[in-house]
Amino acid sequence: MNSMRITILAFAMLMLGAGCSGDMSRKWAELFDRSDRKPDDSQIKDAPDPEIAPETHYASGLMLERQGNFVGAARQFDLAAKGDPKLVDAHNRLGMAYTRLGSFGPAETSFRRAIELEPDAPALHNNLGFCLLTAADYKGAETAFRSALELAPDFERARMNLGIALARQRRLGDAAVEFSRVVPAEAAYYNVGVVCMDMNDTRQAERAFREALAVKPDYEPAINRLASLDGRRTTPVAPTPGHSPGIARPVTPGQPAHVTVRANRPIGEMKLAADPNADSPSP
Repeated sequence: MNSMRITILAFAMLMLGAGCSGDMSRKWAELFDRSDRKPDDSQIKDAPDPEIAPETHYASGLMLERQGNFVGAARQFDLAAKGDPKLVDAHNRLGMAYTRLGSFGPAETSFRRAIELEPDAPALHNNLGFCLLTAADYKGAETAFRSALELAPDFERARMNLGIALARQRRLGDAAVEFSRVVPAEAAYYNVGVVCMDMNDTRQAERAFREALAVKPDYEPAINRLASLDGRRTTPVAPTPGHSPGIARPVTPGQPAHVTVRANRPIGEMKLAADPNADSPSP
């Protein structure tokens, strides 16, 4: 009898063990089945998009901007500005990207929005002016540059840009005065001449270059420009006496010649004196 009980008990335990082993096998099988199973299309389409912080969009825009992808940069800056409407840098960079793309209306809107948020930032006013200058709204550009200079009188880039805006309005004397507050007098006249050449006004350009030589007869940039106007000129050209018509306002001496000015080059390949090599607005 005892032997039979032991046999029955052992058989029951064996069956129990087999049952547990079967359950575990099924669970492992189900687990592997689930890992291999692909979600259907409806699950993919209905999955919510991850929320991306405005700062992440902004950082992406900066990366694309450095790569020269201004379309992609504008998209990212726009998303950053929409995600955080008070993110001044996003509005500013969006305006810069639009300016690069030639979309001056949206660029102006972006800069003005940035200025609304931070009206005392001179760089924002300068960047708005740069946009308007590139869009050939020279009077509007002048107003923006003057606003920048009211906030920061020593803002050299805005001062140089103001000179360009004035020269574009053919206020050549006023332009020379503004240039002379940043560079020496001969360079100021030279800059006026460069703008005139960019406007295809060779007559006024020659007069401006001669004014530069009236201040400094051996000023090589003006000599070279005059030579380019007449291929026969290979020696220094004698300056004309006094001030030529159109540039009648006297220019006061500017800063020492060693000063390097980072002024914008918003139009073509125009290069001003003192190697103003920046070709984009203030960051």
